[in-house]
Order: sequence, then structure tokens, then C-alpha cells
Amino acid sequence: MAPPHRGLCFLDLWVLFVTVGLTSAQNYDQEPASWELSDFGLCSSPCGGGLQTRHVNCVRRISWATFSNSMKIRVANSECPKPAPPKSQSCNDHKCQAEWSPQEWSRCSTTCGLGTQTRRVHCTVSWGRRTLLPGGDQHLVSDSECGGSRPLTSRACHLMDCPVMEDPDQPLIEAENYTLWQLSKTKRLTANVGGQLNLLPGQNVVIRCPVRHSSAEELIYWTKDRKLLSLYDHLTIRRASLARDAGTYTCTAQHDSANITINFIKSRGAVDSYNSTNRNNSSNIRRRQQRDQSHQERNKHVRRGERDRTRKKQDMTPAFVTGAWSRCNATCSSRGQRSREVTCSQVTRKFAKVMPETECLKSGLVKPNATISCFHRGRCAIWMPGHWT
Repeated sequence: MAPPHRGLCFLDLWVLFVTVGLTSAQNYDQEPASWELSDFGLCSSPCGGGLQTRHVNCVRRISWATFSNSMKIRVANSECPKPAPPKSQSCNDHKCQAEWSPQEWSRCSTTCGLGTQTRRVHCTVSWGRRTLLPGGDQHLVSDSECGGSRPLTSRACHLMDCPVMEDPDQPLIEAENYTLWQLSKTKRLTANVGGQLNLLPGQNVVIRCPVRHSSAEELIYWTKDRKLLSLYDHLTIRRASLARDAGTYTCTAQHDSANITINFIKSRGAVDSYNSTNRNNSSNIRRRQQRDQSHQERNKHVRRGERDRTRKKQDMTPAFVTGAWSRCNATCSSRGQRSREVTCSQVTRKFAKVMPETECLKSGLVKPNATISCFHRGRCAIWMPGHWT
């Protein structure tokens, strides 16, 4: 069966006219066919062996005595010298830089209370004759070949609180572990002993010292710099100032005691002070404030008491707050790590309270990753030698 007929386009007719018409002229000269080579392209892989390709064509140059210019025409490869230049070549045969490869976390070591989770972290590369990891295509190398800090191999976990056996005859202060940053003024700020307060000047503060197994006859008192301040389970500070009220306060209940520290921050830039210490984005705080505002608008039709209880419960719910990712610590054409700060916090319009991560784990939250792998795609600097003199 004959192949279907394809009509000649204008470009085909023009090439045919130039090739046949001009080569049939009497005064022309044609050079021997030669190979025309383009530059090699970029390497297909930054390491571990890649491939570079280029165009290789057999061409012949034709010139005419009546014209000052010449032209190249492509001819069959059989007319050019043998062997033909290669169209590809290997590149970047050096071994890839090693990187950390963490495995999945194990189960929590305890069924109640604070436990630990563990995982294996190997240093691997994707090139080289080494022992393969089970179920993977990476190769195990020495830990000394990996750059940057090694990812954590253990972390805290908390499934539920364990029942506590306490002595009913001994008072126990229920101290908390937290750091609170005040973001805006409020009529009164109430805090429990055990933490650290960063307050705006002029704020009214009530510090509580909750004591378990306490009777009316037992003495609970507050001191600061060895001076007695109060004989109650709470301490009131009105219009707190840096010169008068900054420092550490101690609550004592029989043989147990706990401290709370009060510092002061400037009125302007309270959020920035919080961010500079905890490396968290102010956008996280703004998003939480916007959620609080929209929550209030949606609940205008709800009774005031119920709305206040709902808002208070929402404000006191802890959450993991993440900071901005750092730059990749890798050099040119290599792998590295980026890191960020991850804290367990309660963020409202009035304050930001940073707590131990176990408080978030108790709520069933999963801690976000603090490190991720990254790759720097920039080209490496190389020596470019010139011609000898």
C-alpha cells in the first residue's frame, strides 16, 4: 500500500529551491562535511552520577563566488568522519552528601503519666556500595558523614494522668510551670504560683497559691526578699511597677514552697518581645485573635453567661505554636536541614502563656516537626583555568 501523499508547504519549497537551485550554479564551492556540536546541557543529577546531552549534526558549508555569504546545510551522518562525537556524557559522579534519615516513632513507654518515645536515626546516602537499609533504597554510612544536628531519637509523651498517692496529712502546693507574656492591659490578671510573669507596667495582679490538703489552722504565707507580705493563700499587687514589684515571690505552706517571678516589658512591642524570646510568628497570635473575635460575633445571640464560659474554655485550650523555618544549612548542591521553634502555648488577645509540651500532649495534640530536610540547588563554585602564557 502506497504511503499517503503529503503536500509540500511553503518552507519545503523554499528549502528545495535553495538546495537544488543554488547547488546547481556553476560558481560555488562546498566544504567537506563536518560535525556541528552544541554545548552540553545541565547535569540531570547534582550528585551520584547524572547525564548531560547535546545536539550532534552532520553539516556541509556551501559558498558562492557571486555572493559574499555562505550557508550550512544538514546532510546524512554517513558523509561525516567516523566515529561520530558522543551525544551524551556522564557528570557529577561524586558521592551524594549524607543526610539524616529518621524512622517512625515507637509507642509511648508508659500507659499513664509522662513517658518517652524512641526512634532510630541513620546517616544515609543514595550512592555507594554500602549495606542497604531494610525496605529502602538508601545506603547506610557513618554518622560522622552527616552534617547538622542529629534529629531527636527520643521525645516525651503523655497518654493520661496516673493516680497519685498523697499523704492526706501534708499540704501540697499545686504549682504550675509556665511563662506568661501580657499582650494588652486587662482589669485584673490572675496567675498561679510556679511560673514567670512578663507584665505591662500598671497592671493589677492577683497571685494565687492553691494548696491541697490544707486546713484553716495551717499557715500559708508569702515572702519576697525575706520580707513577709501576706498571710493568705493569695497576694494582690495593685498597679505593678518595675522599681517596686519586680522580683521573685515565694509561697510557703508548712514544709512545701513554690516561687513565681515577675518581670516587666515595655508597653509598645509586647508581642515583639514575646516573639523574640520564643521565635514564634506574630501571625500565629493575630490568627488566634481573629478567631476569638469571630467567635464572639457568632455568639452574640447566646446568653452572656454561656458565651463567657465558652470563650474562657476556648481561650484556655493549649495548642502547639510554630515559629518560622530557618534557612537551609546546606551548601551548594547538597542536602541539609531547616529548623523552627515549637512551643505549647495558650494565646489570647490579652496574653500568651507558654507551657511544657506535656500540657499539649495531654490534650491529644501531636507535636509538629521541628526539623525538615532540605536541598540547596545552587551551583558549586569551580575553578576555571585560563590559557597558558
